[in-house]
Amino acid sequence: MEDSQNLWPKLISYASDVYNCIDVVTIVTYIPGLVLRCIPVTVCATCFYAARIIFAFNYMFFCLRFLNMFDLHPQLGPKLVMIGKMVRYYPL
Repeated sequence: MEDSQNLWPKLISYASDVYNCIDVVTIVTYIPGLVLRCIPVTVCATCFYAARIIFAFNYMFFCLRFLNMFDLHPQLGPKLVMIGKMVRYYPL
């Protein structure tokens, strides 16, 4: 397979992987969260809470990507499955 010289096929190839899209969403959501967090609470109190919500979603996307990195490693993948089974909630 040879590399394409055009930008559009490269972007389509990059966007075909779901985890690359998660990386883009993580970066894009971090920037407005950081900008909103830098606004003082005395100026805009709702900006602080909006930044916290954005950072919560950002952390969720980051954890999804982080778990994917461990899932690909053959030694750590089964350990994550065992941890998930140990912490699973069983109602009485």
